[in-house]
Amino acid sequence: MILSMGVTFASRSPGTIFLQSSSEVINGNNPLLENKNSVFVRAENFLPGIYDVVVKAPGSKGTILGSGKVEIGSSGSLVFNLYNLIPFVDTDNEAGVYTVVMDGNKMKNFKLETNLVDPDDPDDPDEQEQYADALIEYSGFIPIANGEELNRMRNPYPEGELFGQGTKWERQYITNGMMSSYVLVKDIDLSGFSNWVPIGDSTNRFSGVFDGNNYSIKNLKIDSTLDYVGLFASTLGQLRDFSLVDPIVRGNNYVGAISGYHWFGGVQNIKVVKSPGANPSIQGYNHVGGVIGLTRENFIGRMTNEVDVFGNNYVGGIVGEYYLMNNIHIRDLYNSHNKGNITGVNNVGGIAGNNNNGQLSNVINEGNVTGNDYVGGVLGRTSGFSSYFIEGISGAVNTGHVKGNYYVGGLVGIFIRERMVDSYNTGIVEGVNYVGGAIGGSVNDNNYEIGNTSATNRIYSSGEVVGSIKDGLVGQPMGMTLNNSFYNSDMSNTIHQGIGVPLTNDEMAEPFYFNNFDFAGKWRIIPGESYPYLVWHEAFYIPLKINLN
Repeated sequence: MILSMGVTFASRSPGTIFLQSSSEVINGNNPLLENKNSVFVRAENFLPGIYDVVVKAPGSKGTILGSGKVEIGSSGSLVFNLYNLIPFVDTDNEAGVYTVVMDGNKMKNFKLETNLVDPDDPDDPDEQEQYADALIEYSGFIPIANGEELNRMRNPYPEGELFGQGTKWERQYITNGMMSSYVLVKDIDLSGFSNWVPIGDSTNRFSGVFDGNNYSIKNLKIDSTLDYVGLFASTLGQLRDFSLVDPIVRGNNYVGAISGYHWFGGVQNIKVVKSPGANPSIQGYNHVGGVIGLTRENFIGRMTNEVDVFGNNYVGGIVGEYYLMNNIHIRDLYNSHNKGNITGVNNVGGIAGNNNNGQLSNVINEGNVTGNDYVGGVLGRTSGFSSYFIEGISGAVNTGHVKGNYYVGGLVGIFIRERMVDSYNTGIVEGVNYVGGAIGGSVNDNNYEIGNTSATNRIYSSGEVVGSIKDGLVGQPMGMTLNNSFYNSDMSNTIHQGIGVPLTNDEMAEPFYFNNFDFAGKWRIIPGESYPYLVWHEAFYIPLKINLN
């Protein structure tokens, strides 16, 4: 939207106000303000004191949108950001003349126009246009401007085909189909496809680069009984920087909103989101994920899922299964966030149903997780090689309700040859046998002569624990070493078994008892008011102390 100048009303007493841009502060009016955050006001020739500032909406009634106060000092002048003083909401964006009133009679108008920056105007490029320019003109990327062009990606066009329709990049491009690289240049709406056919199949995989350029793809609908189902059936290249809005996806095995099976190549900054009032979902049988069904040998980061996921075995909010062939954690699933509810049978987790040798860092689950066996707030099952002294899981957080039967944990259901540090659970954990506030159970694996011991350091659980065979921290602690690991004894209702340190609800909110937690670095705590929390997710969640009264 564009803000342009109106007129200055005559003042009845000394003192004048001006509108000016955020990029340059000068006397008088600038001809154009780029957006509502740039409405800067300069007050001049006022007497020192505190003055009322009012913004009125367009129309004859002059509805007051909001008001605030500014203080002018001895200089008699002040520059302030009107938006910081009186935030405008989206509903205030109707076209018309807005009025700024200061001290009852010092008035200034500005006009709010609803037209957006023109992406095809070479004199007014935005960041997305500049980015697309660089990829298309210098790196050989092909622009995607609508659903039909997205659908064409599956086929090569050695003689050329039209892409980028309706934009300045519109022309014919020679493509190699699923081996080429593409960039979105507009938001895409797939509502014209009643049943989208996934791009590629189990052997013919997309192996180029798909760059979303921070645009969105809306209304993906797939109703299939086949394997390898998603926007892409199977991928081998790079996927990055886009949102999938309100997808409804149903398949058999290897099902994900973005890709059913991602073999190799980085995946980052992808969001699967839910609009208010919508009811999107991802459904399948085995290997079902909110973003990807199964992935192997990859770095995956900055992923978000908000939709509900349903499946049978290996079901997760981000990926159904994160699988690495190597014996050492050399790939990372990082900075990812699940908000959807996850429902399955076995190997069910808020982030991943199963993690095999992968490394997870800074992940948070807020959704409810429900299954039968091997059910965890973050991971249903995880296995690694702890003898390499590599932290397989760090910075993992669960706040959702976790419910199952056997091996049910606030963070992990079943824990095999793994190491976990700097993690915690605040959600309710409910099961039958081997139920733990953090870990359902750890088991020895006699197939390996080394790396057979699991360990934790700086973890805790503050949530309620419900079950027959249960513990505040680890339901079945076989072959485990716990260091600096705690649980809320008032909430867990368990008899201390020597695994983890019990603390009362009040003690859980005091830094004194967590003396090996780095409160100057990774951790924070509000003494008496919160349990410890990790700095990286402070914007998401601060675990306030439960009031037991």
